[in-house]
Amino acid sequence: MKKKVLGLLVTVVAVFALNGCGSSSDTVIVEPLPPESELTTLFLVDINGGGIEFVPYTCYAPDGSIVSDTVTPINGEFSFVPGDRCEFDLLGFPSDILEPLYIADIDGFGKEDIPFNCINDLDISTAGVTDFDGLFAYPADAYCKFYL
Repeated sequence: MKKKVLGLLVTVVAVFALNGCGSSSDTVIVEPLPPESELTTLFLVDINGGGIEFVPYTCYAPDGSIVSDTVTPINGEFSFVPGDRCEFDLLGFPSDILEPLYIADIDGFGKEDIPFNCINDLDISTAGVTDFDGLFAYPADAYCKFYL
């Protein structure tokens, strides 16, 4: 019996020793980390699926800060974080009727339903969403904004 009481006493003392006897006003709140933003890559391509190179583009974060300011490489690649707005300078491109352009993924499939707005220095503009094959309408020498 003494062993049971002694064992119970040791257990109670251990519980208090491990938990502490007082309360603390120090509260630690751990904020969850924001989810990592996924960088997405698409391609500006011609009717044959070839990349359109040397097209200047700038991508803006939702807060308006510039996240990318460069030109497309030989494969027409451009990268952004979903929610960005990317502006392409299509100076020298005659129009979508004479030289159709497309937004495609790495497998060459067109990216549909991407909102865009294109305008040139003559105030000729087009707006809408990309077609099922990634085609978008633009006037000659346009600046096109894509809301990705």
